[in-house]
Amino acid sequence: MEAQSIYAFYSDLSQFKINLQSESSKIFNLIANLQMKSVNIKNELRKLVETNPNQIDKIKSYEDYLSLTIDLPLLFGFIIVEKRRQFEWFDFYSKGVINKLTEQLTLIIEHEKLFRNLWLKKFNNFLTLLDQPINTILPNIDLTLIGNNKIELLEGMFIERSDIETYIGMLEKYQQDKSKNFSELVNKNYHDLIKSTNNMKILTKRVSSLSVINSNNDLEQSTATTNQDISIISNLQKHINRLEYLLHQQEMKKLSSWPPTLKMDNDPTKLLQKNTVINNRTVSASSQSQVLDTSVIDKHLDNIKLKKENNESKKELEDLKIRQEQEIKNHENKNKELKDKNEQLQSQNEKMKIENDSTINEINDLKTSNEELQSTINSKDDEIAKLKEELESLKELKSKDETTISQLTTEKSNLIKTNNDLQTNLDTLELKITSTESQHLNEFCLILECMGLLLVKEEGDETTFKIKRVKGLKKDKKSKRNGYSDENIESDLNQSKALIDLNIFGGYNNIPDEIKQQGFFYNAINKRFQEVEQFARENAKENKKLKDLVDRL
Repeated sequence: MEAQSIYAFYSDLSQFKINLQSESSKIFNLIANLQMKSVNIKNELRKLVETNPNQIDKIKSYEDYLSLTIDLPLLFGFIIVEKRRQFEWFDFYSKGVINKLTEQLTLIIEHEKLFRNLWLKKFNNFLTLLDQPINTILPNIDLTLIGNNKIELLEGMFIERSDIETYIGMLEKYQQDKSKNFSELVNKNYHDLIKSTNNMKILTKRVSSLSVINSNNDLEQSTATTNQDISIISNLQKHINRLEYLLHQQEMKKLSSWPPTLKMDNDPTKLLQKNTVINNRTVSASSQSQVLDTSVIDKHLDNIKLKKENNESKKELEDLKIRQEQEIKNHENKNKELKDKNEQLQSQNEKMKIENDSTINEINDLKTSNEELQSTINSKDDEIAKLKEELESLKELKSKDETTISQLTTEKSNLIKTNNDLQTNLDTLELKITSTESQHLNEFCLILECMGLLLVKEEGDETTFKIKRVKGLKKDKKSKRNGYSDENIESDLNQSKALIDLNIFGGYNNIPDEIKQQGFFYNAINKRFQEVEQFARENAKENKKLKDLVDRL
């Protein structure tokens, strides 16, 4: 029974050995292929890891050139606009501004330097990729034009405004998704060119009367705002370049398994065939030895060796399978990670594009607002110039008015002097007239009293005077006066009742105008003479009647 069991076990082992020998060629073939592939993968990974920095720099430069091809139409448009702007600026400068003062020329050239520096700051990232250096040397300050260094790009080409307009039309026709704003940006730059030339026209007209240019604050404000815009754009451009570089690296990592493995001249199956021949020889030898040597110990030792070899080969196969599965999983995980990163980068790129578009729109809005402010500043400058002209005219009028006022003041002083002289003369004349009139009034009053008439106020009214006949007044005068003399006349004047009343009521100045008139006294005297005449006639008639009576008697 033991011999049968041993024989059955031996037969099983021999069958297993035969099967193992027949299947081992395939297994070793797979192992050899996997080892060859792993060697190629290790070499490729080593090449990828041990890359030269020069190659990386070349890849970066080529990547920059590749990204620049998208912006080449925009860059070309900016260059032709700038070339035309510099040509027009130089034309106006050489013909109009060169004959003006040196200080004014320095101010204009400083303004141009700021503008060119701004242009270089905007597009320096693009222009550094070009081989030709860009000079920003301006003409020297002198009464004659010494030198001019034009832009060296597109040398030998004469660009007109019509060429720029046709190029803008071409950009509008052939624009794509990534170059939608190119025509708008070039058009805005073209409008800036027109404004620059218009400013030069205005400046050539006003340069003779300009002493100080007040645009320094505007330039500082505009440079500050443009520097902020340039910093924003440069940061965005760097960020976009980094994202593109990361995408490029990920694409290169995807292509790590892309180049095929080298075909080996020594086919691993042939090597395995050699091994099978050797194995067949050993099998034949062992079979012969088994036939020759029938001892149980040798069989047992052979079985133990075969089991060990079989177990080792199984372990190696399992380890290789596990490694292969792990490598496959690692590759799949890496592919997933790369896909996720690629999607994230694409989403970030889209977000950055949206942000870039928004910043471009903000920049455009700022440019429009800047243009509006510039137009308002120009209008204000025109208004200020008009107001200055009006102020100068008003100053001239003021000077004329001052001269006329001085003349009028002199005339006024002369008139005041003449008026004072006339007033003094008038006062003296009034004194003379009042004295003469008062004397005449006194004489008239005295004459009236001598004739028996008296100047009397009416009762209840102090302003009205009348001449009345007073009986006995004439007799009193005759009785008191024996003869006529100056002393008697003065005493009569002092004793005159009418004059005493007049002096009581304020003198000659308060006498009513009716009394001062000569007709007032003349009428009274005339009336008195008529009464005297009538009285004389009546006396004559009575005397005649008396004579007749006497004669009759």
